[in-house]
Amino acid sequence: TGSVGADVGVSPLGTVPARVPTFHV
Repeated sequence: TGSVGADVGVSPLGTVPARVPTFHV
Protein backbone atom coordinates (compact mmCIF):
# COMPACT_ATOMS: atom_id res chain seq x y z
CA THR A 1 0.00 0.00 0.00
CA GLY A 2 3.02 2.27 0.39
CA SER A 3 2.43 2.92 4.08
CA VAL A 4 3.17 1.09 7.29
CA GLY A 5 0.82 -0.03 10.00
CA ALA A 6 0.70 0.55 13.72
CA ASP A 7 3.33 -1.16 15.85
CA VAL A 8 0.62 -3.35 17.39
CA GLY A 9 1.48 -5.79 14.63
CA VAL A 10 -1.20 -4.94 12.09
CA SER A 11 -2.35 -1.84 10.29
CA PRO A 12 -5.71 -0.20 11.02
CA LEU A 13 -6.78 -1.38 7.58
CA GLY A 14 -5.70 -4.91 8.45
CA THR A 15 -3.79 -5.27 5.19
CA VAL A 16 -0.18 -5.68 6.23
CA PRO A 17 1.80 -6.50 9.38
CA ALA A 18 3.49 -3.55 11.01
CA ARG A 19 7.17 -3.11 11.80
CA VAL A 20 7.45 0.44 13.05
CA PRO A 21 5.25 2.57 15.36
CA THR A 22 3.58 4.51 12.56
CA PHE A 23 0.02 4.44 11.29
CA HIS A 24 -1.40 3.45 7.94
CA VAL A 25 -2.26 6.40 5.74
